[in-house]
Amino acid sequence: MSERVIVIDHGTIIADDTPARLKADLAGDLFAVEVAAGSAAGVRPLLRRAAAGGEVEEGAYDDVVRFRLRITHDSRLAPGLLNQMHDAGAPALSMELKPPTLDDVFLELTGRSLREGADA
Repeated sequence: MSERVIVIDHGTIIADDTPARLKADLAGDLFAVEVAAGSAAGVRPLLRRAAAGGEVEEGAYDDVVRFRLRITHDSRLAPGLLNQMHDAGAPALSMELKPPTLDDVFLELTGRSLREGADA
């Protein structure tokens, strides 16, 4: 029998499934990429199109802009996306690709991280 995870929010069961299925329900892997600040504008539309749901988080520090988004099709999309960014004049300075975690699932379902729930 497969291990199951039950997610309870404010006393109500909001999810009950295997870890693999709960993670698969999220909109893909987390893709984080950094580009030089001067080239960021050229890749914003490209990253929005690639993002599951069109949501892209963005943060700047020094002369670097870091984008975080979920991409579908597992890691198969990442190499092509990096090539498109390079062709658009914004080569990646760094890149991270990470599959969803159970903390990501909890955050998506409840709007809070597991750590916030433990602190409450």
